[in-house]
Amino acid sequence: MGPVLGAPDAAPRTRICPAGVRGLDVPFDCPHGIEPHWSRSLLLKHHQWMALNRAHASRLSDPVALRVAVAIFQEWYLGEPLCSDEVLPLLALAIPEAILETERLRNATSRDVEP
Repeated sequence: MGPVLGAPDAAPRTRICPAGVRGLDVPFDCPHGIEPHWSRSLLLKHHQWMALNRAHASRLSDPVALRVAVAIFQEWYLGEPLCSDEVLPLLALAIPEAILETERLRNATSRDVEP
């Protein structure tokens, strides 16, 4: 098994392990997956983690990226059986930089206009 974040000479990678039901939400052979609620071998366990490279860590600490991700989640994902603690980081990472720059400009313009 290789290093979690890649070889020493490679750029660090982001790795994410979401919690989920084995065989449905996560691969069947995932050692951290939980058993479906209908399984007789029900094992209650919740495991998830993220190892972020610096660029992704910076994105997840960007208030504009997080506000945009929350808006997307509230508009498109509230009716789904999804956990915001798993989906919001993925949404924040997936937002194109051009959209974030547009949002930053809009915020700066609205601050300049307000009395």
